[in-house]
Amino acid sequence: MPHEFFLDRGLGRRVAEGLAALGWTVHRIVDHFPNDAQDVENEVWLTYGLEQGWSPMCKTVGSRAGTWSEHRWKVTVESCSTSTTSGCSWPR
Repeated sequence: MPHEFFLDRGLGRRVAEGLAALGWTVHRIVDHFPNDAQDVENEVWLTYGLEQGWSPMCKTVGSRAGTWSEHRWKVTVESCSTSTTSGCSWPR
């Protein structure tokens, strides 16, 4: 199964369109959460995307409100431990 990506809104529409033009399967956070995903906590969108089997992508660590590397790692590890897909890892 081809890899799919879940893009945070900070990457923008053009990045999503560019990746899709290269043949990647891209899901944008704004297409899955209301109000342009403005009020969505990091743990929520990361968990949602990982539960779908998608790899989350964002501009920079902490690009959304606060620093979320701790949440990212916790959610990723929990999701990967129950995942049936391969290649599920993030740098610490």
